[in-house]
Amino acid sequence: MIWEVAGIIGVDPLPLTLRELAWMIKARERNMWEKLSHLMASSLNANPFLKERYKPSDLNPFKQVKIGSADDVFDQMSKDGFTN
Repeated sequence: MIWEVAGIIGVDPLPLTLRELAWMIKARERNMWEKLSHLMASSLNANPFLKERYKPSDLNPFKQVKIGSADDVFDQMSKDGFTN
């Protein structure tokens, strides 16, 4: 497994621990998704027939959506008029 991870990253695994290799592969995945999400957003936004515009963060699985507390959701629903 260490050799497979090192092959993906492209480094010599001998001086590194498995944890360090895991950190490196996670960083590489984040970097690749950052680039890919920008390309996908550019391609989608170039389509004149789509009404919705996409941001790269909409297409990147590593960008986490911050979800508020139940009180925040209730307050927002009250402002929007969804309660009786």
